[in-house]
Amino acid sequence: MKYDETEARVAFGAAMRRAGLHVEGLPVMDGRRHYVALLDGNKRKKSGVYVGHLDGRPAGFFKNYKTQEESSWKADGAVPAMSASARAAERTRIRAEQAQREQERLSREEAAAAVAQRIWDAASPPMAIRTWTERMLRLTG
Repeated sequence: MKYDETEARVAFGAAMRRAGLHVEGLPVMDGRRHYVALLDGNKRKKSGVYVGHLDGRPAGFFKNYKTQEESSWKADGAVPAMSASARAAERTRIRAEQAQREQERLSREEAAAAVAQRIWDAASPPMAIRTWTERMLRLTG
């Protein structure tokens, strides 16, 4: 059985809305963490999080940080049977995605480190710090 992507996204979005998460349109189901506002809270404050997957059987996880309610979700229906070769191909694809995400994370960290180093190098050296007593002695001296 092949799952319909749109039906899975609609069902996942409905489950998140029942938990109080404010999702505009259909949720993004790319395996990454997405922060969202709550239905009863400030729309600018991201107090909810979700992760959705469409691989094989659509599934996901979401949490409302305000109420601490968290839940996992999976699409209804029978799990499609996978052949050994299809399972191996799926594992290979998942490992490749994980490696790509790790490379993207390292790239972001290296870029942030480079920015921090440029800020550090451009900063002027700190002024000599004098204690209150030293300043008072010079003034009254």
